[in-house]
Amino acid sequence: AKITFSPDILKARLFEIHIKREEEGRIERKEKEEIYQEVFFRTKRKVEKEISQRFNWLAQEI
Repeated sequence: AKITFSPDILKARLFEIHIKREEEGRIERKEKEEIYQEVFFRTKRKVEKEISQRFNWLAQEI
């Protein structure tokens, strides 16, 4: 089975970071791209790990 994650978590986090940085007037295009990449990969790894652990637990229960 292919494991996927909901992009809603990622979108909410990106929006939060983007608004905060824009309000502080410290965001540039390159920095914005770096933020998106970092949050995307960190969130994806974290969610995939959590899902994997849940599937392992479920497999042990069955």
